[in-house]
Amino acid sequence: MLEIVNGDLQQLSTGEATLLLSLLRRPNRILSREQLLPDRENVPFDRSIDARISRLRKRLGDDPQDPCLIKTIYGGGYMLTSIVAWEADDEGPNGMP
Repeated sequence: MLEIVNGDLQQLSTGEATLLLSLLRRPNRILSREQLLPDRENVPFDRSIDARISRLRKRLGDDPQDPCLIKTIYGGGYMLTSIVAWEADDEGPNGMP
């Protein structure tokens, strides 16, 4: 479950949760589609990441016409444009939450 700032809870699919975690571990860095795909053999084509990004933006309330959280970097990939802070009970990016 993902809790949005306004308190709403969003149920994420496994793919969406994996994608969000990848972005959260590397905020403000451009990640290519290849870096964001957890297992290329299980994904029929690399454009499927675009659909996951779109669903994730919708769940986060990010405007797809003018996204401010997950930016598309044309020719590069995607970037989470946010400050990420891990709470004390989370292990953070190195300890993998």
